[in-house]
Amino acid sequence: HKKDKILIGSCGYKGSPEDGMVEIGYEIIESYRENGYGTEIAQVLIKNAFDYPEVSMVQAHTLAEENASTRILTKCGLKWVEEIEDEEDGWIWRWIIERSDFKG
Repeated sequence: HKKDKILIGSCGYKGSPEDGMVEIGYEIIESYRENGYGTEIAQVLIKNAFDYPEVSMVQAHTLAEENASTRILTKCGLKWVEEIEDEEDGWIWRWIIERSDFKG
């Protein structure tokens, strides 16, 4: 956070692109949530991923419940596609946006 001069979260891509798909991830410390930072971060990650012509789809995973991340992903144009069981996190929701649906 520029004004407060502290790191308020992290973001990035998980693994390397497989079959034209990349996965995004982000987190914001609790005291800075609900200020639009998560949405801003997700939008930048998605746009940057689609800057690479070989990327045709971006995916993200959330806990299997409505929460701030599900609202962020929906705002960014991702669509819920399925509930899957993850070895580390248990049941999670998978979200995707295809290049053809991206309006960035």
